[in-house]
Amino acid sequence: MVGVTGLEPGTSTIRGIIFYVLKRLIVVCTSALFISNVAPMGATAVSLDGATRSCLTKTIGKSATQQVLKAKKLSASQQKAVDACRNSGKGSKSTTTPQTSQSAKCSADSIFKRLPVDISKVSYVGPIGVLAPVGGSPLPKQHTGFMLTELGVPLVAPGDLTITQIRKVTYKVSPMRPGYIDYALFFSVCDEVRGHFGHVTNLNETLQPQTSAYQCSTYSTVDETVESCTANTKISVAAGTQLATNGTIIDSRAIDVGMSDDRLSDGYANPGRYQKTGASGTMCPWDFYTDALKAQLYAKLGQSESSLTTETPKCGSVAVDKVGTAAGRWTPKDSPGNGADAADGRFLVFAPDVYSPQSRIAFSTRISGITPTVNSDGFSYPRFSLQESGRVNLVPASVTADGQIYCYVVNASSSTESFFVQMTTSSELKVERVTHATAASPCNQSPSTWTFSSGAVALIR
Repeated sequence: MVGVTGLEPGTSTIRGIIFYVLKRLIVVCTSALFISNVAPMGATAVSLDGATRSCLTKTIGKSATQQVLKAKKLSASQQKAVDACRNSGKGSKSTTTPQTSQSAKCSADSIFKRLPVDISKVSYVGPIGVLAPVGGSPLPKQHTGFMLTELGVPLVAPGDLTITQIRKVTYKVSPMRPGYIDYALFFSVCDEVRGHFGHVTNLNETLQPQTSAYQCSTYSTVDETVESCTANTKISVAAGTQLATNGTIIDSRAIDVGMSDDRLSDGYANPGRYQKTGASGTMCPWDFYTDALKAQLYAKLGQSESSLTTETPKCGSVAVDKVGTAAGRWTPKDSPGNGADAADGRFLVFAPDVYSPQSRIAFSTRISGITPTVNSDGFSYPRFSLQESGRVNLVPASVTADGQIYCYVVNASSSTESFFVQMTTSSELKVERVTHATAASPCNQSPSTWTFSSGAVALIR
């Protein structure tokens, strides 16, 4: 179709007449084919950028283009026409450089005014800053998500969005989902605010890039090998447009959600070590909704449906570094970790726990020599009872380079390991894991008996 309508009339009058007749026949026939696929009044399932619309109008005609925009589901001929325009250079297409969004300036009106999923299908939502040293990363996660009650729950645009990138993920090796394919949709809301939805499937076919548009690479996490293929796009979608659904296997009921704001800061003590882990300015996505919708989401914040968060800040934080104190992210001085590598466990996060920030201290790490062997309260890392004073389980932000050693233990009467912590300078930390018999924690003894051995690990930011 594109080949025929792309012919240029020659100097011959007869050739020009043939070209005109063929073009009109194609427009009429194409329009007839498209009419059977018209969506009900008010439906807006297809979203096209201005350049693609213009290209379609020129190649298949205005009437047929309107049928595309009203289509509930694109027919094969409609999809072919759309793809031809997107790949011709006249519409949006993938390149090796992300498309620049033409988003509006952020304002109070930019916030989301509808939920992306049916709230009755939400079991619970998570906070940002979750730690997963076993099976994930010891560093705070910069995204959160919905845990849904069933499979195939529709995901719709919570506001007017521009889809800037689509990522297709194939789990080549996985203990839970070998061969499974899902998608991530990256979007912009306004100039400073961006976000993504992850682990979705049944992608709206109007968003599906051509296979040739994807740029692919393979990487490994702790227990999975993943092929990640990305296509840069520039597709405008209106609020309420169905984008995809959650997973179709029992282990994929969740939808990841992440958002960032250029006007915020993640407060890294050493930004250079983490700059590739994502743009600074991680925000709680539930805060970008109207007050009424935010209240519904906050009511479901927690570790599970039966373990909801009661302490503030309820939505967590990734800004855990407190310069000049022991609080925050640390890595071995003699072998620093790579903050851009999700599988790198050479980090310690020593900070108030995301689920109980007023009462518990998290100790999340896979650093050799200080990796805990005992979990606590069902978590994959120790959580110490937070104290505001003294030298046992003192809140990390109160530990400074004062020459003192501090002791941490989950349960002084039953634990078989404890930890010594000392700020040796304003930017260096020393930590040692001490094993002992039950109820024999050094934290029960006088601080004058506490001393480091050669097994202590020196850490830097």
